[in-house]
Amino acid sequence: RVSRLAKRAGCKDIVKLYDNGSTALFPDRAGLSEAIREVGARCGPEDYLVFSYSGHGDSAENANAATGVDCLLCLRTREGEDENMVDDELAALITGAVGRRVRILVLVDACHSGGILDMDTPGLWTGRRVCCISGCKEGQLSTDSGDGGVMTNALLQVLRKRKVRQRRKKRDLSVQYVFNRMVAAMPEEEESEEEEGEEE
Repeated sequence: RVSRLAKRAGCKDIVKLYDNGSTALFPDRAGLSEAIREVGARCGPEDYLVFSYSGHGDSAENANAATGVDCLLCLRTREGEDENMVDDELAALITGAVGRRVRILVLVDACHSGGILDMDTPGLWTGRRVCCISGCKEGQLSTDSGDGGVMTNALLQVLRKRKVRQRRKKRDLSVQYVFNRMVAAMPEEEESEEEEGEEE
């Protein structure tokens, strides 16, 4: 649904990775890396690189991380084996593949995804225009609606609104405007089991 919306909005360069074998690239570490490098190489100054991930996420303790944890994209191989991509790996991959004048929007609808781009790492994103919207904080779990993630559904719901469509046509639509309305469209926040355990 996200790629269909992007196509209707005029995006002509869309690369999809699905784990059901229907796409040329598989969403494992190698496939994801190849896709970001290929698309990043085609981006010119003032272009947008939009990376949208909807799937499983996790976190792992890391004493060297600013928050004490790393966020992970939970990927898997074609053979069905689990493999993760750590937040600093993803950030290094994007910064290494994308020119400094390319605008970057990352959408991650996964558990524990709040720090997925390592935005708190000093100097990593300096001089770049980058925005990351994640489905939850580092210590929270994202919610699945049975028809996609709640964050993704909120994004699609907001982008279908008449006022948003009109503002988009006038090129008067900011990521902040969309984000604020996404937050309002999402169900009431529930504490994750981890957070409840911390309070006891």
